[in-house]
Amino acid sequence: MPNTTYPNYETKFSTSPVENKSDTAAQMRKYKEDEAGQKAPKILPFELDQNAVQLLGKMYEDLIMLKTLVSKTQTNESAKEKIDELIDIVGIIILKDIPAEIDKMYL
Repeated sequence: MPNTTYPNYETKFSTSPVENKSDTAAQMRKYKEDEAGQKAPKILPFELDQNAVQLLGKMYEDLIMLKTLVSKTQTNESAKEKIDELIDIVGIIILKDIPAEIDKMYL
């Protein structure tokens, strides 16, 4: 009858070389799947989304007001044109680029 107080295996020195199994592709796939399941969706909370839209709209209104004020000033025409160009560039950023970046946000 075997002795039941000791496990049924032997410990001794190994004569075979250590095998290097460094294929971690399956492990990395599992980590990526777990990480994808733990990330929040790419949408902003409703309140933040509404506030951002209102803020961007207000900024664009202010730019239009600034453009109107610049056109009424008595500055030379080349300066007015340059200011108008800058205002248009900022307007494009507000209307197109910022919303596109907000859509890309990860929370």
